[in-house]
Amino acid sequence: MSSRTCKKQMLTTYTKSVTANLRKKALAIKSFVFLSSMSELLQNIEFEKWISELKSKIRATQTKVALSLNNQLIELYWEIGRNIVTRQKTQTGEVNL
Repeated sequence: MSSRTCKKQMLTTYTKSVTANLRKKALAIKSFVFLSSMSELLQNIEFEKWISELKSKIRATQTKVALSLNNQLIELYWEIGRNIVTRQKTQTGEVNL
């Protein structure tokens, strides 16, 4: 084999080796990018779930507060009404205990 053919063969072998290594690295990078994006996706899903849970808790608490406030207002209005009726009876002389 001539030295030129030998060099050409060595260069071809080296090129194939480098190409194979680059393909492996490219595959590793693609896998890393895929796994990274999957990790980010899972984190986004977990974050979305957490936000959804927070919103549900806030709505439930707002509903409880509204119901409690309504009950307190009803009690206040009832007391005001009772006081009005008592004053009316007192002014007309119809006091019934």
